[in-house]
Amino acid sequence: MKHLLLIALVASSFALEAQVSRNVMEKQSDRKQIKSGREQLERDQKELENMRVWLDDYMTHYKNKDVKQAETVRRQIAGAMEREVAQAKRKLGMDRAEVAESKSEVRSETREIRQDQRGERVVAEARNRADRRDDQRDLNDDKQDRNKQKTRLMEMERIMADLKALKVSENMTREKEGMVKGHVVQFVKLMEEDIIETKQEIREDRGELMEDKKETREDRRR
Repeated sequence: MKHLLLIALVASSFALEAQVSRNVMEKQSDRKQIKSGREQLERDQKELENMRVWLDDYMTHYKNKDVKQAETVRRQIAGAMEREVAQAKRKLGMDRAEVAESKSEVRSETREIRQDQRGERVVAEARNRADRRDDQRDLNDDKQDRNKQKTRLMEMERIMADLKALKVSENMTREKEGMVKGHVVQFVKLMEEDIIETKQEIREDRGELMEDKKETREDRRR
């Protein structure tokens, strides 16, 4: 009986250490995501301002009948759009990685719950179930972020392709001239949406960091 009790205590100790270690890793991941998000936000805001300036430049040159300069600015805008699309693809890859990480955290909590059930650790099981609910909520948020980013990327690619198909010339119709402006305005709106999403993700990452800190404190008190 004593041997069984000793084995149970050792197993419980290993499980607790493993859980604490996972919580530490999750906190490190949260901090990394927050830092990356802040850097991304700063870049996005600068790129948005540049795009607005280019749009103003384009409209000024076109109204002044300076076709050559208007076409030069259109090409600059198209190049900027290419960079934004490439960046949006990287963001989508990061969002997919976050979904995979969140799924792993949910699976980890599920394993902990099963171990608690086998060891009849009622209090620990209740805590891990609460942790899993938090992790599942984070996973749902990550999936939503990924889907929004995917949709935004597809729209960015469409607008970029349409703008590249247009060329400013002296005999350009008013309709096509308006299309150039319209494409840039649409793209700017997508960039603004992306900034809003980045700010929201930073807030979510901060919330996850607070949750992981709380879980670590609770696990160490067990």
